[in-house]
Amino acid sequence: MTAAKPTRIERVQRYADGTRSASQIARLTGMTQAHVHTVAYEARQKGIEIRLRPVGTIKGERDRSETPWHLVAPLADGTRSAKEIAALLGCEPRRVTNAVTYARRAYGMNVSVQTKRSQSTRKRNRANAVTGGGIRQMVAALTPEVREWLLGTVPAGATLSEAIVAIITDAYFNEEGEPE
Repeated sequence: MTAAKPTRIERVQRYADGTRSASQIARLTGMTQAHVHTVAYEARQKGIEIRLRPVGTIKGERDRSETPWHLVAPLADGTRSAKEIAALLGCEPRRVTNAVTYARRAYGMNVSVQTKRSQSTRKRNRANAVTGGGIRQMVAALTPEVREWLLGTVPAGATLSEAIVAIITDAYFNEEGEPE
């Protein structure tokens, strides 16, 4: 009697101990690399442990030494550009963006680099923002009589900000007239 033919998951599981990449397992099993990833996904869905060796590495521009992608992940919190991270790690910016993409796709990590678009949007929003200080500083600058009146007009359960918005709205409608 012949032994049962191993399933696809068993064939991949035999080599998936965390020391081989998907392309190496594909060569050993006669599958494509994409098929190995699909089988690994199916196995994980069934609760079977499949560990593929991560291959997301970046090579340094100056010393050509390999830097694991997980060194990029802590730096890629959305506050630095790829160029800044690359300067810290001594590699090319495109290697950083590739490592960030790999970490996001392969491991679902919440990593990102700051893009020129996000920088310009943030700069534009800062330039268009109305800044006048905080309410606390504005109230502190009032005379004691005006401050007491203002605090006395705040209804129970409302905040000072809500009362100020109501006063501004009343002043606007007194000047412009009631809406129809």
